[in-house]
Amino acid sequence: MMSSTLAKGAVIASFLTSSLTMTMALPAAGSVTEISSFGIPASPSGMFFDDESGLLYILCGTRTNGDHSLYAYTTEGDQRCFITIPQSVGMSRVDGFYITPDNNKAYIVDSQGPIYAPQGENYLGGSVYEVDWTNPCGCSSDGTCTESSVTWTPTVSQSWSLSASDISATEGGGNDEYFRNSGIVVLGDTWFGVNGVHPVEGSLTANYPKSIVQVDKTTSSILNTWSFDGSTVGHDVDMEGLTCGPDQCSTMLYVGDEYNYIYQLDLETGAVNTEWDLNSIVGNVPTDKGIESLTYAPTTGYFYAGIQQTAQIHVVSLGSDTTEETTEETMEETSTAETTTSTPITLSQCTPTEDFPQCTAPTKDPSSQRVRREIRSLSTQEWDKVVAAMWIMKTEPSMEAGKINYGDNFRTYDYFVVKHAVATTDSRGDEAHKGAHFITWHAAFVLEFENALLAIDPSIEAMPYWDETVAQPSVFIEDYFGVDPAGSSATMEVTTGKFANWPVSSTFSIDDWTPYMTDTSTVTFNGNMASPSILRGGENNVTAMYATRYGSGSQWESEAPSEQVWWGCTGQDVQEWNDWYRCIEQGRPSLHSGAHGTIGGRPNNEGKRGDFEDPETSPNGPIFMFHHANLDRNRHWWMMRNNAKEELVCEYYGFPVEGGTFIGPRPGMTGNGDFYGAHLNDVASSSWGFSAADLGFAMEGKENESMEEALGRSSGSAGGALLTHADLVCWMGPETALYTYDTNIACLQDSTACNSFQGQVKLPGDDITTTNTEVNQEASEVNLEASSATSFSVSVMAASVVFGATISYMI
Repeated sequence: MMSSTLAKGAVIASFLTSSLTMTMALPAAGSVTEISSFGIPASPSGMFFDDESGLLYILCGTRTNGDHSLYAYTTEGDQRCFITIPQSVGMSRVDGFYITPDNNKAYIVDSQGPIYAPQGENYLGGSVYEVDWTNPCGCSSDGTCTESSVTWTPTVSQSWSLSASDISATEGGGNDEYFRNSGIVVLGDTWFGVNGVHPVEGSLTANYPKSIVQVDKTTSSILNTWSFDGSTVGHDVDMEGLTCGPDQCSTMLYVGDEYNYIYQLDLETGAVNTEWDLNSIVGNVPTDKGIESLTYAPTTGYFYAGIQQTAQIHVVSLGSDTTEETTEETMEETSTAETTTSTPITLSQCTPTEDFPQCTAPTKDPSSQRVRREIRSLSTQEWDKVVAAMWIMKTEPSMEAGKINYGDNFRTYDYFVVKHAVATTDSRGDEAHKGAHFITWHAAFVLEFENALLAIDPSIEAMPYWDETVAQPSVFIEDYFGVDPAGSSATMEVTTGKFANWPVSSTFSIDDWTPYMTDTSTVTFNGNMASPSILRGGENNVTAMYATRYGSGSQWESEAPSEQVWWGCTGQDVQEWNDWYRCIEQGRPSLHSGAHGTIGGRPNNEGKRGDFEDPETSPNGPIFMFHHANLDRNRHWWMMRNNAKEELVCEYYGFPVEGGTFIGPRPGMTGNGDFYGAHLNDVASSSWGFSAADLGFAMEGKENESMEEALGRSSGSAGGALLTHADLVCWMGPETALYTYDTNIACLQDSTACNSFQGQVKLPGDDITTTNTEVNQEASEVNLEASSATSFSVSVMAASVVFGATISYMI
């Protein structure tokens, strides 16, 4: 092992010659949005997101000279592996963790290594250790690990020891004899550390200004230092965690502070450009017990802040400056920008380019759009019509018989189950999930289902949605989706509610469905693993006759995302399509997959999967369409709230035109999401896609071409009858879709109600009216009241939902 001690004289010389004087203006305050949070077993002293496995590695080392713990977690907060680093290795108090891009080396920070070095050979005595890294848990690129608990004795190949005993108080010395390194970022042949120390007489800056250093790994010399005290940022500092951000430290370094701030440090100027205050998110924690670790995940676009006191990981999105004072020139530019971007723009107004085609969808008069309403706002008669139509879809013996009775838009229910499974298991990659294409595919899927409902009963207004942020009255009762099955039930079949004993096909054959496909060469789905004739996923061994629920609907109602989280994903700080998708997918609990997992359930990895949880055949759970209609409602609001950003809109809201877009791959499939079907101009699931006739689009050259007429076309025929993701974005926007939502109508009827999301909206009925209420800066509430005995309300915090004029696209 190579050991490098940075001598006092060398440190002093480096500080005198390289230190950047901090006389800059105070940092601007940035906006911060909490996406989710999750708890871990111990205080997180270090954290690092590993691109290779897509996992968070969280170091817990607050036990001095004891065993240390390293956890592998998904970004959603699921533990994958627990690693013990035994005390015998000789590390005193581990405080930071980093894995190199090649996954061959890891770096572990020891904040008290130099303190215990004189006490014997049992202590390594370093501030930073470079160790050989081969994933101890066997975690692979799909986020799975072969081991769940291991002991790891790392081999140290090099170490560095930092001393600060003779450094002046303005450079992090004074009363502290040691530079207590608390963070680590490695860039090429250098690493960055930060002096994180304890308070003296209640202050962390009176005697201990923080210093960030950059060290040459080869020569052990300090290349740069940046020092901070209360005058630097306008308040006490206690910097602990270091991480790169979106630019991968090309110019900026991000710093976590135990006063619960995150700072953006400009590595060229030495200025703290922006700070984000997380105190309202973290809550009251004692001094020196706040943000202890920090990391950034490029795959989600979020920062992860670990709190020492609460052992919580807060997932946050950092927005732009909100309080920085501007000059007259800047204010003038801002005013001009606001003037030019305050008017909403539609895709059809954009000039087409090679990547972004002309949108030809006409803008709809809102009065001509069908209105999707929350299920509990429907009258008993209206709800019963929806249920009856779904039972007809489920029990009609064949597609052909149904079309004779109900017209060309009729589909059997199993048509949707198989179509979902085929897209999900496509050999090229998951054509329906885990990327930007998720919502366009599912939006089209729900619309095709809606058209089938209306074919059966034209008096049904539209596909209802289920607002999961509203827990009461419960939907897991006899009048809706039935109570949770008794825990003693061997099959966990749902035998109560409007969809009691909902049949799952036991006569499935993929050959029965290939006539509806345009290309079978990429189709891999072949039914249930236990019995291929059962229409369930290939990783599901449940053979029950009826739809199952191993999870708990009532549990989901108690832990579903709040209104603030749901509406937060519609915000203007959610920059583009992928950011929006990450917001609805990566939160904990996730707006999308959280319901699938909690309600459907997957007991003890026994191979059993509740039907709503089975990723291939989840439409077997009748709640599926209502859940996904609500996600589409979120998409509509996000697009409305951002429709004054001309560049964003004209680039199809940032929908990727190339490259990988996966959040995380399904095992055995393409890992980076860069496959046909995932990009803007690709056909959406070309093996079994959507035609204009399927969705009711009057598209020139496509309006009369039905699904049957599209058969035989080659895969990837973007110019043919099958629709691309660009088509779907164009024709299913808030102002172009055949449908809208009751909350959208409330906004359109009254701009005041739109901007503050206040007032009372009376539902159901064609005559929707709003009554304005006094603006409340703290909170706003909209009550959706049914004419039947059922009623519910949605409360939205104004701080989270700042509706601007851009929302009112037809006002």
